[in-house]
Amino acid sequence: MTSLPQKMTLGLKSALFDNFYNYEDRASRLEFFSFFIFYWLFLIVLAFILESLKLDVVLNNVILLAVFTLLTLAKLSVSSRRLHDSNLSSYWFILNFIPIIGSLIFLGLMFRKGSKGENRFGAMPSF
Repeated sequence: MTSLPQKMTLGLKSALFDNFYNYEDRASRLEFFSFFIFYWLFLIVLAFILESLKLDVVLNNVILLAVFTLLTLAKLSVSSRRLHDSNLSSYWFILNFIPIIGSLIFLGLMFRKGSKGENRFGAMPSF
C-alpha cells in the first residue's frame, strides 16, 4: 500500500512532468491538490529567497514572472483535467475571473468527487 506522501509525490510528478501540456484527460483530486500546495509554497519560498538575495528589483521580477508563467501553464493543465474528472468542460475555469465568489465556486468544483468509470474525457485517473 502506498502512503499519502508517496501518492502526493506521484501526483506532483504527474502534474509537473508527465501531463504538463495535457489538457485532454482527467486528473484526480490528489494530483490537483498536491500540485496546488506545491504551486503556492514554491512561489512563496522563491519570493523570500529572491528578496533575501537583494538582487535588482527588475531581475527579481523577471525571475518570478518566468517561474510564475511556467507554473501557471501547469496549473491550467491540471485544473482543466480536474474539471474533466467531474465531466465538466474546461470553460468552467473562467469562474476564476469572477472576484472572490467565482474562485470559491471553482475551488468547490475541485473538491467534487470525479465521475465513476469512463466519461467523455477518458478513463478514471489511476491514483
